[in-house]
Amino acid sequence: MDAIERLLKTTRAGHIILSYSSGGRATAEELNDVITSAGRLVDVLEIDYRKNVMAGMRWTNEWISDAELPNKEFLFLIEK
Repeated sequence: MDAIERLLKTTRAGHIILSYSSGGRATAEELNDVITSAGRLVDVLEIDYRKNVMAGMRWTNEWISDAELPNKEFLFLIEK
């Protein structure tokens, strides 16, 4: 979270798009706190995507159940 906060606060731009995966370490509350401390959250886009790019390759079935789990990417539009 420290790195994300530093990035948001030191980036010299009028707007920032932050991409974050639901599989990341930060909680939604932590992300919201960091985003609002650096600027104003304008919009959020939620995208479903596969957790693992190997999910389409099926030469072994040992990891398929994990790869099939839903995962989301969030795009946060932040105005500084």
